[in-house]
Amino acid sequence: MAGIVHAFSSTYADPGDATKIKPSNWNADHTITGDVDFSSYKITWASGATLAGAVGTFDGFFPIGANVQLGSGDYTVFKFESTAATAGGPFFVSYHNSASPAANDEIGGWTAYGNDSAGNPTQYGVFSFSIDDPTNGSEDSRLDLKIFAGGSYFTALTLDGSAATIAKPVLHTGVAFASLPTGVAGMVAYVTDSNTNTWGATIAGGGANKVLAFYNGTNWTVAGK
Repeated sequence: MAGIVHAFSSTYADPGDATKIKPSNWNADHTITGDVDFSSYKITWASGATLAGAVGTFDGFFPIGANVQLGSGDYTVFKFESTAATAGGPFFVSYHNSASPAANDEIGGWTAYGNDSAGNPTQYGVFSFSIDDPTNGSEDSRLDLKIFAGGSYFTALTLDGSAATIAKPVLHTGVAFASLPTGVAGMVAYVTDSNTNTWGATIAGGGANKVLAFYNGTNWTVAGK
């Protein structure tokens, strides 16, 4: 695997003195040790390039303003790959190491940008994690999914310890009764061919009624029409 090398490669032969820095040292892959300040530079990976290291913990950071550029092709992927034959795969870890954690602190997330029709970089979506209660032993947190609709940014979904809050109506894809999955108590579905529209009645297929169905642990029943 290629590493960090100089743009110019020397064609000189190595001298016989092993105590001297040789042309082959210049041409060889280099290893970075210690801290590196990337704040004034852009890091660019060529297509297919790999960033790898020894098994262990990478304790480092890219400061605010650093730009890691992966390439210009469609669906460029930044892949975290583990080859360990274990039950645990790789995790992307962020750590907001605050000495004074408080409710509503936004501790991490992921943001997706794209251009609008005028070429302006636009934050089209973000999911973020926040603290609701930092009290040791009774911590609470939440996950927010935010998107654009009609040019306005809003929280579409919030998951916390008490509820899943959905800001817009839930659209169920209509299915024929025969295509419903094996029921699990609490499931809800939109059935397009119910034989009945009487609230609470057990549903069978073959009819012309479009109903909201609820699985009660034994049968699919009419919950709405």
